Amino acid sequence: MNITDFYILFILLYYYVQPVVNIRTNHFECPKRCTCIPDVAEPDRFVISCKWSSTTITSTNKWKQQIFAQFPLNSTKTLSIECDDDSSSITSIIFDENLFHGFKNLQNLRIQKCRTNTFPNSLLHQLTNLRSVYFNQLNVANEKLILPNEFFRNNKRLEKLTIVNCNLETLPDSLICDNPYIQVVNVSHNWLQTARLSANSDDVNIDNNAGSIFKCNKKAEQLIIFDLSYNHIRSIDDNDFIQLVAIRQLLLANNQITVISRNALKACSLLQQLHVGNNSIEELPVMPETLIHLDIAWNRLSIIPSTIANLPNLLFLNISGNGIDANTPFPIISSTLQTIDLSRNRFEFIPQNLFTNSAQQLKHLLLSYNRITQLETLFFQNYTNLLIVSLMLFFVFVF
Repeated sequence: MNITDFYILFILLYYYVQPVVNIRTNHFECPKRCTCIPDVAEPDRFVISCKWSSTTITSTNKWKQQIFAQFPLNSTKTLSIECDDDSSSITSIIFDENLFHGFKNLQNLRIQKCRTNTFPNSLLHQLTNLRSVYFNQLNVANEKLILPNEFFRNNKRLEKLTIVNCNLETLPDSLICDNPYIQVVNVSHNWLQTARLSANSDDVNIDNNAGSIFKCNKKAEQLIIFDLSYNHIRSIDDNDFIQLVAIRQLLLANNQITVISRNALKACSLLQQLHVGNNSIEELPVMPETLIHLDIAWNRLSIIPSTIANLPNLLFLNISGNGIDANTPFPIISSTLQTIDLSRNRFEFIPQNLFTNSAQQLKHLLLSYNRITQLETLFFQNYTNLLIVSLMLFFVFVF
């Protein structure tokens, strides 16, 4: 080992071994079935990940604060708990309202596969520094998960909320009022029946305390990503997205949507990406001109509607799996379009003016599984940047 190698080894030992020495000198031993590592940004605080059986950490199905007796409560920055029980054999866990008492500096909380059907209202109220919450697969089989209306009341710094695969039917009414800095909400793969993020000021009063009425009228001024895909939503009303004034990505794919009201996106003036594929939509709402990515595959469109055709900034458009044919009346005006997927529709030919405005920019043109039997080679003469043209099934070039 030369002197350079020695110094490199010394630096590595200093940064990675020293925190472990510090843990020992502070009389902290990592709890059983957990891993404890220093946080990258703050080495004096810890990322603790545990994988438990719900029956081995307590003799009952009640989880109380005592299960964290050996944890460095004030020094834990991230806490991740995963249960390894078979969901079909476990009884519902009862979380004590003071379970996380003492974790006053906790910023990230992850709970996975620890089955329950309800949480106490104040479970997270003492975690005032929380930045992210991640709940995954917490549902008891065939039972819905219930979150109380004031569940996130004291988590004013919350920025990211993920609740997936939990059989969640409703979100807390006061979510936006309680969490003004939230940026990402992912509630995909649940049982939600409405697209509304939380209570609107127009129609809901929220009881916060006995004898007092609080009216939620805040906008989600920091929320940029809202994922509602894989739920049970059937319709989108005009006021469902009235709070989403800053939204950039809205994901509604794989629901049961048949109707979207004409002005449903009126408040979403900054929207850039909209995913509504795999629904049963026949007509689309008025869309903001800021849209650059639109996926409406596998719906029931019979034409490319003017609400799509008149979008000036589109880069990506997927309208595959619909019922559109060559009689679609509106040419696409975007001059920036790079990818368009028209596959699995009813085109017998492609109208010459359908997307000529983007001829110089188009790179990916997908036409497979239509009814096209021939296409003149001169059709492509102005498409100088095409990289991929997909024309599978029943197609013959005519030279």
